[in-house]
Amino acid sequence: MLLRTATIAIALVVLLTAALAVSLLAPGPHYFPTGALGSDQETDAFRSRWYSQHLKALGEPVLYKAGPPGSFRFTWLRSFHHPIAIRVSPMGGGFYQLTATELGGAGGYAPGPVVSRRQRMLSPQESAQALEFFRDPDLWHSEVVRNGLDGAEWVVESTEGGYRVALQWSPTKGAIRAVGVELLRLADLRIPPSEMY
Repeated sequence: MLLRTATIAIALVVLLTAALAVSLLAPGPHYFPTGALGSDQETDAFRSRWYSQHLKALGEPVLYKAGPPGSFRFTWLRSFHHPIAIRVSPMGGGFYQLTATELGGAGGYAPGPVVSRRQRMLSPQESAQALEFFRDPDLWHSEVVRNGLDGAEWVVESTEGGYRVALQWSPTKGAIRAVGVELLRLADLRIPPSEMY
């Protein structure tokens, strides 16, 4: 009887462990359409899995499938610092809501848990200013250049007039950096200069 009980207990542990492993390894939602993040299939798939893992942990919606028209998002994945996503969503009547979420992990590694989530309505002036950054045509024609292994992925998405995505690695100037810096300011996220990469 004792042997049978032990066998059943071991079998249950094995089944629960297998179920947990399957749930952790199962692919999550795809946050980006195929081909949107790289010119070759391998790079595109790698980025899609990486970015999607963090966006899922951030509790973000899949913009290209279900994002309300006129939504914008900046995702900032720094190798050694907390991942951050800042989304600007239309609320009707010309008003926009800003949602900023920060995880406790590192952008180049495991996402970690949500450590901060802030939401606030933008004033009409703030909304117009933010939209101006997202409507900059240079934003959507940024070239992706990697000059090292560590750094930060700066990813900007829009559902205004159809889905668009642009990304750069650790930009020091240009339209993508301007969007990210402006949204960090609007979200009142004070990032030390040594972590602004």
